[in-house]
Amino acid sequence: MNNDATPLERPKALEGKRFLTDEEVAALRSNAARLFGGDVNSDAAGGDNFFLAALANPAVYKNRNATGSGVGADREIDNRTSLIVDPPDGKIPLMTPAGRQRRLAADAAAFAVPRPSPPSGPEDLSNFIRCITYGAPRLGGAAASYHNYYQILQTPGYVMFLSEAIHDARIIPLDGRPHLPQNIRLWLGDSRGRWEGRTLIVETTNYSPKSSLLGSAENLQVVERFTRTAL
Repeated sequence: MNNDATPLERPKALEGKRFLTDEEVAALRSNAARLFGGDVNSDAAGGDNFFLAALANPAVYKNRNATGSGVGADREIDNRTSLIVDPPDGKIPLMTPAGRQRRLAADAAAFAVPRPSPPSGPEDLSNFIRCITYGAPRLGGAAASYHNYYQILQTPGYVMFLSEAIHDARIIPLDGRPHLPQNIRLWLGDSRGRWEGRTLIVETTNYSPKSSLLGSAENLQVVERFTRTAL
């Protein structure tokens, strides 16, 4: 379980500040305890919203997209101000001009397709709403709290990441087999892993065209690195 509240990107209010002081951490923890400790009728704060709510410290936290109360939320706030450490500003790098054009073209094409209201069938709704998958890897606002509970199972030839969210299971072969043919597309992509010392490197291709990561297309290739920090 990863119960860390550190946001993916550094909030604007903490611009230029890589680490919080111990006093600042204590203040944020106090704010979070007040907001989500049961005495205040706050909504549930998933993802980065828990940290941002503690930072803003409103009288009460409300989110129209919340599906439950914030009572019982127990997240760990430490000295880091972002999960991103490179680049040093703690932000996702800007897209290249060509990348921005592709993103705009994809958005325009998606909005050009008529969407009946109300939907005529489940296909008119997103993968998220239909509880098919949140996608992989999971980043940012959908990456913490309920969404960040994992079970990791390792065998001699495989590693499996089982997520509490929608019970997504990524089964990753480690035996050097090639990727699936390009015409076979999967919701979570086709992953292959290998060990380099204490680091598991996972390369994923063959994503379904019905899914996307940060606006990417089906030709997306993702490389993840998981380093063991303890035995």
